[in-house]
Amino acid sequence: MMSTNTLRNKIFGLDVFRAIAILLVLFSHLYYVLDIPNQLVISLSGLAGFIGVEMFFVLSGFLIGRILLEQMNTNEFYFRNLIHFIKRRWYRTLPAYYFVLIINVVIAYLLSYQLNTTWRYPFFLQNLFQYQIIYFSESWSLSIEEWSYLIFPLILFLLNNWLKTTVKIKFIFSALLIIVVIHVFRFVNNATVFYEDMNLWNQNLKSIVIYRLDAIVYGFVLAWICFYYRNVILNYAVYMFIIAIHLLFLQFFVLNVLGITLIQNPIYFNVFYFTLTSISIMFLMPIFIFWNSQIFGSSVYIFVSKISYSIYLLHYSICAVLFKFFIQYYNLEIGLMLKLFIYLFLVFLLSFLLHKYIEKPFLTLRGKLKTK
Repeated sequence: MMSTNTLRNKIFGLDVFRAIAILLVLFSHLYYVLDIPNQLVISLSGLAGFIGVEMFFVLSGFLIGRILLEQMNTNEFYFRNLIHFIKRRWYRTLPAYYFVLIINVVIAYLLSYQLNTTWRYPFFLQNLFQYQIIYFSESWSLSIEEWSYLIFPLILFLLNNWLKTTVKIKFIFSALLIIVVIHVFRFVNNATVFYEDMNLWNQNLKSIVIYRLDAIVYGFVLAWICFYYRNVILNYAVYMFIIAIHLLFLQFFVLNVLGITLIQNPIYFNVFYFTLTSISIMFLMPIFIFWNSQIFGSSVYIFVSKISYSIYLLHYSICAVLFKFFIQYYNLEIGLMLKLFIYLFLVFLLSFLLHKYIEKPFLTLRGKLKTK
């Protein structure tokens, strides 16, 4: 079992994992910024973005899951602790989100976007049951995360009081219950809806909260495994990493070569595509979880990890869209490499400022929160 100190200490490997995830997401939109029409580049960009976001989902679940497990195992999981936990998550995620949302609303207004769904964004309703995102397109994943921060702890709290068994059983039962329920939702959707192409699939299934909450929950399962079977995971982390690489290669390359498509194999894409991705990332993570020694360039990984949330909020709907708009509006002739450098410089500079002046002050305030 992981000790309390292990749970609270920052793990360098997870900084690397987080940095890789955000760099994959950042790469996924470079073809748009640089106007690269190559279909292979576009396909690889979409794959990189998908894997990057899924890595964030499982990582978030793991980090939250170990906090909840620690509270439950120290008998500190009362209703006030639940409220305290949710408030801490909101201090971490909402201030920067709302700040960037306001900027997006202003940009959307200036660019004559429809604003009739704007009221949904503050409550993360823009893709709860159906896709109603007009701007700030990357907010789809933030909705999934925010709802998971509410739903899983609440279910865990209720079952913790109702079930007369050990914390170990309560936690994994809660996680598996959600996974099963979400799979049922996807099965029903598969039986009633036909997606003609991947764009419809992306908007109406991949990006919808009620069909994707289990992506976070696989992180909870991993937290449970590491908490109770630490030595087993430690001994097999390398083998799990190798299995993960093979599973990802199977899913994203071999199956494509074999002609597994959305039209011909809808049940795979509509139900199990996400399951296989999440399980692969679960197997990928342990080698990072137990990676505590720093390496050459560690400060770079730590810095990118630290501002990763700000990068995610800013890199596309603000930086990429505005950067491309100004280039086209003023008919600027900029070389490919210079354009890439300017774009990345803007992303990292603005993300650093957002982290320093919005994220960090609220994280300081969060540290002062007390459980009543």
